[in-house]
Amino acid sequence: VQRAHPQDSSPIHLAARGGLDAVVRELLARGASAKADDYWGSPLHFAAKHGHASTMSLLLQAGADPNAHARDHQFTPLHAAVIERHLEAVRVLIRAKADLDAKDDDGSTPLHWGGYAYRPGKVHMYEEMGQPHGIMYRDRGPAEAMELLLDAGARIEARDGEGNTPLHAAAQVGSMRGVEMLLSRGARRGATNHAGQTAADIALERGDKAIAQLLRGAP
Repeated sequence: VQRAHPQDSSPIHLAARGGLDAVVRELLARGASAKADDYWGSPLHFAAKHGHASTMSLLLQAGADPNAHARDHQFTPLHAAVIERHLEAVRVLIRAKADLDAKDDDGSTPLHWGGYAYRPGKVHMYEEMGQPHGIMYRDRGPAEAMELLLDAGARIEARDGEGNTPLHAAAQVGSMRGVEMLLSRGARRGATNHAGQTAADIALERGDKAIAQLLRGAP
């Protein structure tokens, strides 16, 4: 049951990715490890990324580590759940005492990645497949995963390897929803990174006047 799939994922990883609780139970009963590791992480990473909260609970009960770091960017399951906006998965990990401020290989916490999760989503508009098409951007709605993290005590002024706060990170990806959430919870507009930039400076650098105005407190 631990034999790896050709793409380096074991059976329990694949079952966790699919949210196959009965299969996960059977594999655990046959000796599979809830801590099995591959490049993309543990089975808990797979379940978190795909939003399978009940599978996550099974794996945690079997000893899965909520703070395991994947070889892929050193993400934790909480990073994965936040990036994919899986709210119940985030709740499961918070209840399991996951490290809210765990850092990936760039020093970014799950809250840093929250802005990315709530950036406008690109939608390709085709009149005919294979022909030139338009692109529109879809609002992903309120940054609820970020709110869950903040309610649980995530550090709003955490710094990544370049000195960026989550507010800088949200500005970098044009996440109005992320910026709004962080400002509503008291994020410091004037915080500077190692390059001396504020989040507003970053927004202006990328040509995002609306976010820059919000960050400067302009009407």
